[in-house]
Amino acid sequence: MAPQAESVQGGGGPTLARPLLVLVFIAGLALLTALALGLNRRQGHLAPGDPAPEFSFRDFDGTQHDLGSTAGQVVLLNFWASWCVECVPESAELEALWQELGPKGLVVLGLAYTDTEPEARAYLQAHGLSFPNGMDRGAAVSTRYGLTGVPESVVIDRAGRLVAVPHADGTRKAKVVGAIAPGAVVEPAAMRTLLEDLLGEGGSPEGGAP
Repeated sequence: MAPQAESVQGGGGPTLARPLLVLVFIAGLALLTALALGLNRRQGHLAPGDPAPEFSFRDFDGTQHDLGSTAGQVVLLNFWASWCVECVPESAELEALWQELGPKGLVVLGLAYTDTEPEARAYLQAHGLSFPNGMDRGAAVSTRYGLTGVPESVVIDRAGRLVAVPHADGTRKAKVVGAIAPGAVVEPAAMRTLLEDLLGEGGSPEGGAP
């Protein structure tokens, strides 16, 4: 009788184990999905027309910049680094936009990401950049904007909303992931046209909608 009892117990073990493994797998999958969704929220998915995430920093001259101080203005917010190769050609385009459209009301702001202040300052001087720049200390702003690397940029309209930027591939997105430069993700001419439209009467063209 003992061997028969062993056979019954041995047959029941795997039968109970299989549903248990399935439950563990489902629970693990649910946990991974929740973590992925949480990471997505932390990275801050940006959509055209959404309110711009808060930003706040002091530039290298000590002036404070944030959403409140730029309210009612058109803002081009750029993330860069002194070690970033793509940022070099883009910096010339940003300076040109600042020189040309700054007098018309455009605010160009730059934030150095994962950089040191001495190297960031040296970069600005080497490339002759005069628009306000500062350090993204503790990656506070880049975290809110879901930064994935540099360069990246966003445009904020007079109402504080993210603007859909026309990309070279024909899409329109709230964030420029890559350079604003000839042959890059966003052509300077397309960005200039968008900014001029935003600076025009009303300050919120179709670029502010998805």
